[in-house]
Amino acid sequence: MSLTNSDLTGAKSGNYSIVDQSTSNAKILQKDITLRADDRSKTYGETLSLGNSDFTLTSGAYISGESVASVSLTASNNYDSSTTQSAGSYADEITITNAVGVGGFLNDNYDILYDSGDLSINRRPIELTANDQSKTYGDVLLLGTTAFSKTSGTYANSESATAVVLSSANSYDSGRTQSVATYSDEISISSATGTDGFLESNYDVSYVQGDLTVNQRAITLRADDRSKTYGDALVLEGTAFSRISGSYANSENVSSVTLNSVANHDSSTKQGVGAYADDISIAAAVGADGFVTGNYAITYEPGDLTIDQRPITLRANDRSKI
Repeated sequence: MSLTNSDLTGAKSGNYSIVDQSTSNAKILQKDITLRADDRSKTYGETLSLGNSDFTLTSGAYISGESVASVSLTASNNYDSSTTQSAGSYADEITITNAVGVGGFLNDNYDILYDSGDLSINRRPIELTANDQSKTYGDVLLLGTTAFSKTSGTYANSESATAVVLSSANSYDSGRTQSVATYSDEISISSATGTDGFLESNYDVSYVQGDLTVNQRAITLRADDRSKTYGDALVLEGTAFSRISGSYANSENVSSVTLNSVANHDSSTKQGVGAYADDISIAAAVGADGFVTGNYAITYEPGDLTIDQRPITLRANDRSKI
């Protein structure tokens, strides 16, 4: 008897192939299919449920409406459930076995090749922002390593970033002559390090710069107390003042100011004798060696003007009589 495949009939005849046509003995072979576990990913610090349906038929075909509905998926190194496994791509980490089907599917009718899938652990996103900092004009600022904040995202486990590298883009932190102003994004931040297992390589760190503000330097200038004699005029000039608090930056200094008599007693020859508190006003400092008024918060204090008695000597005339 000679048989061919076309002689096979029935709903599942496609499951069979006649390999020896010279005999009445027919051998039924399993049908080849390949099932591959889908590649999966998770974020560092989290767990992943592999489930039982994330797989794909990558070669071969099912017969007569049969199909595989579920499989067993496991992580060979338990990286699916680990919250401390480092970020990276782990080839063939997801194993696949034990196909279970529907529509009459039987494992015995198929020669199933199982292909493992890859597991990727993605870096955990966080945002670290350099804190805004300030200093006084003429001073040096130490940026340190801890002046930063986590402004977005969460750490995994009990990890945390405890230090970063902070630097001044234009070296304004150490510059003593940089003018008073706010310099946006001057403080750069990078290279986070941490505790309790923190590794920067496990995090997708977005670094946000901070601002550096140079504040005015505080000094107090006081008009010197002055005096004159009744009937005289007094020239106040512009150098009769003293710095009574604060300090100059670098080698700068105030060389002159504007001094005025509030009630014009300095030029009056008729103003009566007395002590006139705060009569001498002071303003408009002008300096040398790089002094700029805008870099200083100047407090001006007035001085007193005293008009002293004018000394005269009166002598009785000599007299005579007979």
